[in-house]
Amino acid sequence: MCAGVLQVGRERILGEVRKRIEESHYLDIKRLKTNVTAPRTLLLRSAQWIRKINSNISADNTRLLVSKVIPDTKAIISHIIEDAFPSKVDGEGDVEVELVFSNEEADCRLESTWEAAGIKRPARVRGQPANLPWPTNTLIENTLNSTPLHLVTSTLGELPDPIEKSEFKCQVTRRPLFIAGRYLKYDRDCPQTPWIMNNIRMGTSSVQEEIISPLLTTFFPNGAPRKAPSIHETGEPPAKRQKIHIPEAEEVMQGLYGIKFHSAGREDIDVRMFGSGRPFMLEIPEPALFYWDDEQLRKLEEMVNVREGAAEVVPGSFKTVSYEHFATLAEASESKQKKYRCVVWIAKDVHHIKERLCKSEIEITQKTPLRVLHRRSALDRTKTIHSMEVVDVVNAHWVVLDVVTSAGAYVKEFINGDRGRTYPSVASICGCPADILQLDVLDVYCDL
Repeated sequence: MCAGVLQVGRERILGEVRKRIEESHYLDIKRLKTNVTAPRTLLLRSAQWIRKINSNISADNTRLLVSKVIPDTKAIISHIIEDAFPSKVDGEGDVEVELVFSNEEADCRLESTWEAAGIKRPARVRGQPANLPWPTNTLIENTLNSTPLHLVTSTLGELPDPIEKSEFKCQVTRRPLFIAGRYLKYDRDCPQTPWIMNNIRMGTSSVQEEIISPLLTTFFPNGAPRKAPSIHETGEPPAKRQKIHIPEAEEVMQGLYGIKFHSAGREDIDVRMFGSGRPFMLEIPEPALFYWDDEQLRKLEEMVNVREGAAEVVPGSFKTVSYEHFATLAEASESKQKKYRCVVWIAKDVHHIKERLCKSEIEITQKTPLRVLHRRSALDRTKTIHSMEVVDVVNAHWVVLDVVTSAGAYVKEFINGDRGRTYPSVASICGCPADILQLDVLDVYCDL
């Protein structure tokens, strides 16, 4: 009735789990999570066994008993692992032990029987792998729930031959580690992430590399994390759109060991970042160390900042977070206010129009700037300039402005007008050409 799952044996299961854990090189396993996939024949065999043992049992009671088979089988396997390992086993473990039980011969018989009963395999959805297991456990369960049980045996045949033992595959993975912080950027030739154009690298480095590179040996003392093939993969891989391979870009990203860099917005390559810093989050796959206290996080910050590179982490900003922080980060990038300092050239004498440059709560309309139109959708955006004030008048044509804007405002275009695509602008307010020489982000206002 268990479709050969329990015949695998406790020692064999534990031996394989221990082997996979040792191969993983995780250094601080505290909590395990188990995920057991039962053979596809288990539900059907259970229903047929119950009907065979007691043909008078009601359909509702049969379905009730069948509905408990898979959870109970999974629970038995989970208890085997829980009893053998000192780590706490729960649904929130940082390390997942995944066991997939199957029996190829029984699955083939099941598929043939299903097709002989006139239940056709659904058409393959574009992008799906070929030869996906069918029928699925969900389809079998739905069929048992919607078909009179006395027809199940007559339609799908008598009870299959006993299954002596199922085969199983084991995979041990660790969920990603998320570390949030804020960064500062001091270089006007440093993009936020590696920027490769026409196979030529733009900028000397990137904020992502400046922060991640010093930490690689700490997160991965045994080298790059392994990427084990999924134990669910069968048949051909899904068809994918052909990618354009850029050797330089691939080399850069491989050197970062797959660590992803998420941030609340971004500044242009020639814009510096000051103040309290821009919020960001690192997504670290398969880290050797998962649990970090405040003292250890401060040491990570020191490892980044000791290099005195183009970017650094704001001291005291590193903290471990959950995946849900990603949504908070994305929301902040849409709702935050930012303060900029702009060095601006104006065609007219600034002394005569200085009063015009002190404004507050200006609503502007911006078409997608010409400089990014090749990679951004052509849209009209309504943004707010919360305040604009003159900080310094350098001479008759040069002025320093502080501007506070809503999220997503294009400040360079607010200054020069982008040939009328942003209105109003400093150029239209002054009634003459204006342009921006330097731009810095003084602060990003958001609670993260």
